[in-house]
Amino acid sequence: MEKAKGQYVYLGDYCGRVEHVDGGTLYIRFDDHTLPGKVREAHEHFHPLHEQQAQVPAERIWADGASVCITAYQYDLERQVIRIRAERTTQPAGARAR
Repeated sequence: MEKAKGQYVYLGDYCGRVEHVDGGTLYIRFDDHTLPGKVREAHEHFHPLHEQQAQVPAERIWADGASVCITAYQYDLERQVIRIRAERTTQPAGARAR
C-alpha cells in the first residue's frame, strides 16, 4: 500500500489524494484540486460518518471489497480542505488474523 502515497483515491464518490500510508491506515486529503467546488458537499457527507464511526466502502482503494472507518477528521472551512485518517476495518483476502 506504500505505493498509494501521492495517488488519487476514491472514498465513496469523493476523490482525494493519499498524503501518508501506515499499514492499513491512509491519510487522505480532499481539497478544491481533487473536488472542485464540492469540498463542502464532501464535508457534509463525511462528517456524520466520522461521528457515527460508520464503515465506508473503499472498494476503489482496495479491490477486495474492503471498508474503512474514519478515525480522525479535520475540516478547514477557510482553506476548503478536509483531512481524514481512514483505517481499514476488513482483512485483505488471504490474510491471516493476528
